Parts: sequence; structure tokens; C-alpha cells
Amino acid sequence: MKTFFKGVLRPLWSPLYPNLCVSCFTQLTHYEKFLCFDCMHEMPRTLFQYQAGNLLEQRMKGRLPLRYGASMYFFRKEGKVQDVLHAIKYQNNQDLAFFMGEQFGEALRVCGWVDTIEVLITVPLSENKQKKRGFNQSEWIDKGLRKTM
Repeated sequence: MKTFFKGVLRPLWSPLYPNLCVSCFTQLTHYEKFLCFDCMHEMPRTLFQYQAGNLLEQRMKGRLPLRYGASMYFFRKEGKVQDVLHAIKYQNNQDLAFFMGEQFGEALRVCGWVDTIEVLITVPLSENKQKKRGFNQSEWIDKGLRKTM
């Protein structure tokens, strides 16, 4: 069914409901998914996976028995990362959360320490927020991570 939609119905559907970048709202090419290449490139990557003793590891020291720590992006208010998070949280975009998890998983796969990961912890969501949103975005990011790692 997906193949039928992409091959036959998508060209008919696209002019009426184009796929737009979740950040800048430009129309995506068929090579892009959720974010245009420009917005994806502008998102500030941390590259913590390559840095022993990085800022995340320092902040978590003493709180968790953490051997390695990594995060994909720096968060800036009014930035591209905020646009993505808002699209996930407030537009119920589970597919985007899964995609972002896949992107992070791909970035982590090249690290020497990724094979030593014993557990991925999904950040719990309060019961009220879970009811309001209908899903926990961390679970969907985690699913994307697990697929690519």
C-alpha cells in the first residue's frame, strides 16, 4: 500500500498537501524527510560522542553511573532544534521523533564506545502530559535509536 501511495497517489496529492520542512516550511524534495537540507545543516550538533569528558558527562557526574554521554544537538531558544521538538510534542509527530532517533543512532554507530552500551533509558513523561499528547516522544526517539544502533 505504501508503494502504491508513493508511486501513484503521491504525485496527485503533493500539489494539494506538499511535504513541508517542519522548521522553515519550504517544500521538501523527494530526497528530504521532515527537514530540508538547509535546516538540517543549521541544527547545531554537539559532537559529544567524540569527546571524552564532554559537557553532558560533566553535568551528569555524580547523578548517574555514566561511562559515556552524548546528545545530538545543542538547544537554542527559537532555533531549528526547538522547531523540531515542538513539531514532535505539539503536532503529535511520532514519525519525526522516530526519524530523529534514527539520525542520532547513525551518528553514534561510528563511535568506538557504542558497542559498550548496556542500556538506553527512555525519559518518563508525567501521566498528565502522556494523556494530553497521546504518546511519549522519548519512546519514539528511543525506537529510532534502537533501529539504527
